[in-house]
Amino acid sequence: MKRRKTFFIFILFILTGIYLFVRLNDFETKANYFYDQGLHLMESLQMMSDKKIRLIGPMATSKTFLDRGFFIGPQYYYVLVILGVITKWNPMAIDLILLFIELGFILYFINWIRNKYGEVEALTIFGTIAFSRYFIIHSRFFWNPHFLLPLGILAVIILDKYLQSNKIKYILGFGFLWGLAFGFHYASVFWVIPLLILLIKNNKLWNKNTFIYLPIGFILGDLPWFVFELRNNFYNIKTILWVMSQSSNTNHFELYYLIHPLVIFIF
Repeated sequence: MKRRKTFFIFILFILTGIYLFVRLNDFETKANYFYDQGLHLMESLQMMSDKKIRLIGPMATSKTFLDRGFFIGPQYYYVLVILGVITKWNPMAIDLILLFIELGFILYFINWIRNKYGEVEALTIFGTIAFSRYFIIHSRFFWNPHFLLPLGILAVIILDKYLQSNKIKYILGFGFLWGLAFGFHYASVFWVIPLLILLIKNNKLWNKNTFIYLPIGFILGDLPWFVFELRNNFYNIKTILWVMSQSSNTNHFELYYLIHPLVIFIF
């Protein structure tokens, strides 16, 4: 047992080194910053300068229809303000901080996988993430969908605790994380797929706790956005429903939007 643990730690150390090397090697020339990153960072700086807390975040520009779009929550702005102050608004420093934070969450997830399923499963998942060209590229810029990965890790772990214990605090916590994730990017709506599968499989779909505390947690997780809705005649909700009703005329939904919200659940 001790040998297996030592071997696991050794391989984990090697994979962590590789994870960091392939991402940090020549980082300054490979880092990418696009229109969204600059605009959102400037809007966050403006929010801090104005000393006015925003209730909504950036507009989901990829899903506009006839110049009508809907906005995500403001959580992304809040995080960028904190990181901006810490780094003196240095985009590369922000990217590096987020890179190490994400690694910390991944290692936490890998340890959970090891305790629940075994060393081989844990190392296989970490190796997949470490060598994935998709995740390597995405580690070189910050983007609001990236937050769905660490939030997904916490959501999977807390959902597992709910399925094992049926305690209200866990389904409330999952709902809160789901709402928080939706505030970062609307693609987290796809969490409903693994959630329904697991609830049905564990005979908890019709549990009253699910119907009461899951939506309460969701609203609390994205509370600023819901406050904005109440104050503005449910603008975003109406826009989402309207765009969905015009689905034949909307932009094509890119497949990569499914990766960040669902990859942890798939693992």
